[in-house]
Amino acid sequence: MTVLRPILALLASLAMAAPAAAVCPGDCSGDGTVSVAELLTGVTIALGSASLEACPSFDRDGDGRVDVAELLAAVNALLDGCADEASPTPTPSAANRPPITATPFVYRGFAAHPIALPLGVEDPEGGAVQCHADGLAAGMTLDADNVLRWTPNDDQLGPRQVAFACTDDATPPAAVDGALTLHVAAADACAMPSCDPALGCTATLPPPDEACCGGRAAPRVAEVTPDCPLGAVLEIGRNTDGFGPLRNCDRIRIRNFQQSGAELSIHVRISCLNTLNRITVTAQLDTVPRGKAVDGPPMGVFFPVVPTDGYYERRNIRFAILGGGPYFDLDDAEGNLTVTATDSTGASVSRTVRVRMGFTQPADLPE
Repeated sequence: MTVLRPILALLASLAMAAPAAAVCPGDCSGDGTVSVAELLTGVTIALGSASLEACPSFDRDGDGRVDVAELLAAVNALLDGCADEASPTPTPSAANRPPITATPFVYRGFAAHPIALPLGVEDPEGGAVQCHADGLAAGMTLDADNVLRWTPNDDQLGPRQVAFACTDDATPPAAVDGALTLHVAAADACAMPSCDPALGCTATLPPPDEACCGGRAAPRVAEVTPDCPLGAVLEIGRNTDGFGPLRNCDRIRIRNFQQSGAELSIHVRISCLNTLNRITVTAQLDTVPRGKAVDGPPMGVFFPVVPTDGYYERRNIRFAILGGGPYFDLDDAEGNLTVTATDSTGASVSRTVRVRMGFTQPADLPE
């Protein structure tokens, strides 16, 4: 404050502004002159009583504050006017923000179905964004319009991550990294894909009265396992040793107790659900001979709190077969089995597979 007192005294004694000039430090209004009122504004900024936004032209060196030397430069501009070729006063500007990536999701596709997946990256300042990716799969391209294009073949099944980097056109540029998560399955005789190249595919099963398991079984493909909540998944198993995830047209055993009843025993493996309380597991088995051979009821099951390889697993969850015995109509029949798991927060995952039923225990499936 002591250093500023002579300046304040000088301001108080000034009666008139100096002649107009091209560029003036302290020229808040942009009229080419510096007034006593504008100098007083600079003093309040230097004292911290006002924001630099009140008059950015005081900040000649662009350091975000006003010091004594900058106030004296404004006083000189008031007394003597500004030099015709004075340098422009740096004006603080907002930092260039990096591009924004789209909300991630798992793109599910099928072999031989074209993919045209937009990265969905945008510049918050409205500029252009250019992306690139290294290590692309054979046949995969990332076009100048930031769209990933690929038609996977039968040798390119399974989960895949594609890392990319995007840069805006500012000076200096800002960049962002991202990743796409894709899962490519093989189309089999039961799965009927419906695909949108930009969004992915869904697959439905034919009704149970349309047999579809007579042809070659589709290759077994691992599930995609990104971080939660993106990686929420449910698998159905039935091995006697280990889990053995079911795929379309795998066999399951119906435990036939003749007239006393029959039951279906399955394993369930889930990820990204809350296992601190019971998980409700429901099952429906739609068949030709009986319609609904299994229809719940909901089973409250405790899963392990600590996952193994990212999954929580419970085995031998049993559901009664509906209707009277001796159940021989189910032997070698096909059915659509849907299993759903719901946690105490209401989050749920489900899976539907086409199964073939029988009364003997089939060989264990590969893990």
